Amino acid sequence: MLKVERRAVRRWRSWAFRLALCLAVGAPVGALRAAPGGAGAGTAAVSEATSNPYGARVTAELQRLRRHIDADVFVIFDAGAGYVQCAPEASPAAIYCEAQSAQSDPALATLLTPDRLARLHQAGYADPGPAPNYSKTYALTEPDAAIARELLAILHDVYGYDGAGRIKVTTEAGSGG
Repeated sequence: MLKVERRAVRRWRSWAFRLALCLAVGAPVGALRAAPGGAGAGTAAVSEATSNPYGARVTAELQRLRRHIDADVFVIFDAGAGYVQCAPEASPAAIYCEAQSAQSDPALATLLTPDRLARLHQAGYADPGPAPNYSKTYALTEPDAAIARELLAILHDVYGYDGAGRIKVTTEAGSGG
């Protein structure tokens, strides 16, 4: 495939993904317009205002973590190139999430560019410390749907998830697609 054709396919997938995001939550099609700053810059506006077809599933998993705040439960949202995993914390009650780093998978060193890491930091994720991944603790006062949108935005903006494949959801009970 020619380079020009590849770029066109990538652009189409990106546009189709943003359209699916808007349709999933009834967002205005105007949310599809790219923001200043080049390729991918418009995804932040879409990510803030919308969710994708996985929004309901991610939100339901976060609600499950809340209901089992004292239990040994977790969920992993794996986009193929990278993942975000979450578990409840009992004291103080919160949802703790980690975004995969190059420390846990050296193959991510080329994917996690300074621009993508800046997006992760803008979302409030701390650099790896004792754990090998970026981390953030969400207060239980934050709505599950808002957390879900942020997690999906991270999968898109940081790990390049474009909606073409499935997000693999794994819990303590096993894989659930």
